[in-house]
Amino acid sequence: MGSLVFVTRFQFIAVETRMMKRFFILTWIICFLFDFSESAISLRLAAVHPDHPGKCSILDEDTFLSPGEVWTSGECEQIRCIQSHQNPDKLWLQMASCGVVSFEGPCKLHQDLTLTYPDCCPRYSCSEEATEIL
Repeated sequence: MGSLVFVTRFQFIAVETRMMKRFFILTWIICFLFDFSESAISLRLAAVHPDHPGKCSILDEDTFLSPGEVWTSGECEQIRCIQSHQNPDKLWLQMASCGVVSFEGPCKLHQDLTLTYPDCCPRYSCSEEATEIL
């Protein structure tokens, strides 16, 4: 009976690992399909501070987020705490920031860092002969 429970738990871990791999692959595919997007999104396992269980810890700041909570830094990025559906004890940080876009031709960069994400992201205004480099 004990080995059956062990195999079942191992199978559960293997299924969760496969689902996370599929999630990451799907995320990469979506990013490549929508290359017109001008944002960068990453996902990483969140650190959990012992004094704040069940909350995502942002290491560079003294900030703790509950699952679903969003925090906007002064560096034009947005961080969201996400709770794993497969393992409620596992928390993730989804970080969204401005993407990088390059242009050839006479373009001007406009950015207002007093605004919050995504309004603080750089905007380009170019003449008609400018072309976007992908």
